[in-house]
Amino acid sequence: MEEIERIAESIAASPGQVVAVEVGDRERVADLVARLQPIYDYGYDADDGADVRLALGSACSTLERALEHFAAALQLPYGAARTLWEFFEAVSERPSAYRSCLVVADAAELLADEDELMWRALADELVGGPRCMGGGWDTLVLVDDHTAWARSRFGSAADAELAAKARLSSDEYAALQRGLESRYRAD
Repeated sequence: MEEIERIAESIAASPGQVVAVEVGDRERVADLVARLQPIYDYGYDADDGADVRLALGSACSTLERALEHFAAALQLPYGAARTLWEFFEAVSERPSAYRSCLVVADAAELLADEDELMWRALADELVGGPRCMGGGWDTLVLVDDHTAWARSRFGSAADAELAAKARLSSDEYAALQRGLESRYRAD
C-alpha cells in the first residue's frame, strides 16, 4: 500500500497535469482511485473537492470508443461522444471552478488502433489549469503495469507522459483536422 500512497500523493501534487504511472499490477488501480478520492475530498475545502473518475483504456482502442467512454466517465452531455470536436467543446464548457482527475486504467491500450497524433490531441484536451478564474483544473492519470507500458507505442510510463505533454504544432493540428474531416465525412 505504500507504493499506492506515494503515487497518489504525487498525483495530488500535480493538479492540471498529465501523470503517467506504473503500478505493480493492474489490480492496484482500484486501490489508487480509492486513495485519490479522500486526498482530493479532504485536501481542499469541503465545498471545493475534486471528482475522481475512472475509464478503461482497454475499452478505448479507437477514437469512437474513447469518446463514448470518456464522455460517460466525465458525465458530459450525450453529444460529446459524437465527434472529437464536440467532445473538446463539452470539456471546455465545464465551469472554471470544476476540478477533476480522470484515471485511465490499462492506459497503454488507450487509442492503440489510432495514430500517436490522435492520442496526443486527446491527452492534451483532458488536462488544464489551475485556471486563474475559479481555480479549477483537470488532471489526467495514465496507469498501467510495467509489461503493458513496455509493449506500448511509448515503451514506458515516463515516455508516455512526455508524449502527452508535447504540444501539437500548427502543422500537426492541421493534419489532425484534415484526417478528422475525411473520417467524419465518410461516416
